[in-house]
This record gives sequence, structure tokens and C-alpha cells, in this order.
Amino acid sequence: MQYSFDYTKEPGRVRKNHVQASPEQALVTVITGFYNAGRYFEQTFNSVMNQTFPWFEWVIVNDGSTSQEDVELLCRLAATDRRVRIIHQENGGLSAARNAAVADARTDLIVPLDADDLIEPQYLQVLWFVMQRHPEAAWCYTDNVGFQEQQYLWKREFSAELMKRENILTYSAAIRKKDLEEVGCYIVEKQLYNEDWRTWLNLLSAHKKPVHLSGYLFWYRRLSSGMLSSLNKDPEKKAFCEAIIEQASKTVDTAVTAIEYPRPNSEAEFTPPWRMHAKQQLPKEEGKKRVLMLLPWLEMGGADQFNLDLIRTLPQEYEVSVITTLPDQNPWKQRFGDLTDEVYCLADFLDSCDYSAFISWYIE
Repeated sequence: MQYSFDYTKEPGRVRKNHVQASPEQALVTVITGFYNAGRYFEQTFNSVMNQTFPWFEWVIVNDGSTSQEDVELLCRLAATDRRVRIIHQENGGLSAARNAAVADARTDLIVPLDADDLIEPQYLQVLWFVMQRHPEAAWCYTDNVGFQEQQYLWKREFSAELMKRENILTYSAAIRKKDLEEVGCYIVEKQLYNEDWRTWLNLLSAHKKPVHLSGYLFWYRRLSSGMLSSLNKDPEKKAFCEAIIEQASKTVDTAVTAIEYPRPNSEAEFTPPWRMHAKQQLPKEEGKKRVLMLLPWLEMGGADQFNLDLIRTLPQEYEVSVITTLPDQNPWKQRFGDLTDEVYCLADFLDSCDYSAFISWYIE
């Protein structure tokens, strides 16, 4: 059936009462450069706080903001959660801000997130789990939603050869800190340029391999006043950027391929089920009952309408999670997402032989 996406369902419109974890338990580090970014930041903040995976830290670098009002907003929000740390520094640009955050990170997985973009509630959980299952990968990323001034769904098969001519990746991903540091993190230049594209090219030049997950879990705010938009409008800055990208492209290893999900099952499909133990567990709220629904997909039809109605009519003491098992576009995923943040489509990020591992880990 035709996939219909509702762009009005932006993550982070409200902050929900998700479990907070101790910063000492962090397994992922979100990094953000902040420069006079108060306009959209609260929604970005909410989208991070609403993560179903609470074991993260968030390093935000105030890169010499000149708006005291924006800095006060940043500090006020950060004070509500111990997992958030703010670094204040003189203005040095986005690359310098991100590098300061990477240096301060206490985990081995870095997730860049700009101060006006959004992530779905499952984003960190899915990225973290995939990087556990693929130790050979340097980074993993999802499909993304363009929203606000431009609306689109971005899903492109990875190609190292194409990356030399066109940046088909957004900046946000889970990147291993050691691999990022090996290529010099985000290279600082004398003026604005596309540091994300260059970083991907540098990783490819170092023969680093990505994993491409299916599913629109990252929301990229498209603004005519955005950094890349302003860069493309300035001929001198655009030429400067093109020269850097051309130079970085020369050493790209075009033999690098991505692990693309969903991918066809192989003989691994018949691997015996196995269990992955959870080292950390969510506290159980007093009086709450947890229900896990295992479904084939989230398609339009009588069965899924029944499942939606069932979740909708359950008493408040029930917390419902939904896991699907078959490759599908899952056109009703957003409808289920209206009722629970805990929606995981396993074929979008796992091989079938790992389903038992995720489900056992999730239950535990």
C-alpha cells in the first residue's frame, strides 16, 4: 500500500515522564553545539529526554552565545536532569564545539544532534543495540524526515562512490569515539563548510564501515536560514567548501559497503534462539503492569485496528510495548506511536537470528 507519513507528529512537542538514569550508567553520549539556539531548543531537549533508552549522557557546548536569554533557557533546562553537562567556551564554530564535546564524552558511542533537530523516542535504543551486534562497524544511521520549510522522507542506499560527489547522509548517527578520534574528529577550518560530509569521507578513507538502518527515526529541520543553506548562497564559501570536499574525496575507499537493513534472511535464519542479558534494568513503577505485544507488522486492517483499540482502552496502570517481526513499511507505526513510545520494528535494524536476543534483553 502507499506509505503515508504525517509530518505533524513531530517528536518532543511535550516532555513525558520517562525514567531518568544515573549519568554514571551512561552507554551513549549525545553531543550538541549551541549558539543562540533558543528558538527550537526546548523541543529538541524534550525529544532527548523522551528517549526509551535512559542510559545516556548529553554534553552541550555553549559556543560563545551572545543571547543571554538563550543561554538562560539552556541552563534552566539542563538543570532538570543530571545527565546533561554544559561546557561554556568562546565562539569557535560547530566543529570546535563538537570536538570539545567528544573530548568530554565518557562513553565510547557518540551521537551528534544539532540544537534544532529531533529524534524519535526509540532512536538511542536502536542505535546502541545495533552497535553491540556489529562490532565491525564504525557508525550506524537511520533514514530521516525533512520537516518545517521542506517536507520529505530521505531513504537512500549507501554508496561510497556516490559519497564522493553527493552527501547522501545526514550528520546524526552513532559513531564509535575511537574511530572518530582516529580521523581527527571534526576538522576546524577558517570559515564555514560542510564538516559532516568531510567527516564521513574521512571515515571512508580510513576504511570504516557503516550500518544503515531502516525507519524514519531522525528529524532534520529544514530552514532557509540554516547553516548549509547560507553556505550555498555565498559563492565564495561554497567554492571553499567544494575544494575541501574534492580533496577529501580523493582518498575515499570506494570498496566500503554498508550493512543495509532490512536485509534478506540467510542460513543464519535457522540459528538457534539465544539470550542477551541486560546489565541495567528499568525500575518498575508502583502499581504499573507491563504488557508486550508481539505482532507481525503495523498494517491497515482489522487485526491492527483491534490492537490499536485494545491499547487505547486499557486502564492507565498498563504500560504497553509493541515489537514487530516481519519486514514491512508499517504504515500504521505513527498511530501506534500516538499510544506508546515503545514501538520497535525488528526487521528495520536486526537480522532474524538476533530477534530472540533483543526480545530477551528487552523483557529483562
